[in-house]
Amino acid sequence: MIIQGFDLELSSEGEILYEGTTRFGFFPTASLEAQIGIRDASERLYRPDGPPVPRSLSPRGPFSPSEAAVAGLPASEKLCLPPGALLMLDGLDDLRLDEGPTGLGYAEGSMAVDPSSWFFDAHFYQDPVIPGSLGLQSFVQLMKSLAMERWPELVETHRFESMALGREHSWIYRGQVVPSNDRVEVRCWVDAVEDGPEPVITCSGFLMADGKPIYEMKGFPLRLVRS
Repeated sequence: MIIQGFDLELSSEGEILYEGTTRFGFFPTASLEAQIGIRDASERLYRPDGPPVPRSLSPRGPFSPSEAAVAGLPASEKLCLPPGALLMLDGLDDLRLDEGPTGLGYAEGSMAVDPSSWFFDAHFYQDPVIPGSLGLQSFVQLMKSLAMERWPELVETHRFESMALGREHSWIYRGQVVPSNDRVEVRCWVDAVEDGPEPVITCSGFLMADGKPIYEMKGFPLRLVRS
């Protein structure tokens, strides 16, 4: 195994947009097969009582990077989930605004793992896993679904600023989704809501591969800004 730590900084025309610290690793096949996930996840892994309230999704094209290269990604200046090429959920298994540890909202989604999906081949050489950034994207898509449910009147006038600038957030990876997995499940609950002309929703949660918690996200802030 190889693990390296980095400081990261993203800037545009001299203005810092994003900065943080991170660690990346290379793990041999035997290590991936033996991954145990987040050891103490059960202490924080939340799911509300009562019957779930599922919602269907209506994916739109393009559905792959090659299709997008020909057709181009559709421009969007309103609140919506990304097109099928980047939609990392098959459906919303539960979405309620009056649930969660704070009572401000809870969402859960899932995706069946398809070994032929484009992102397995697109990952690092000889490392066919779902890229961590796309795993995080599935969590952000739950956040966006909660935001659209909470502020439906803003769907046509606002767009998402993800992540909300000037807000700290963090995540950890303790495993990877490999082609032999069957199902990805993501849980998301609302930590805080800030109303106003450009509201902010802050969420935390987990991603699980076949029931094993392998990602934890804390304090992710999503702002809705005027288009």
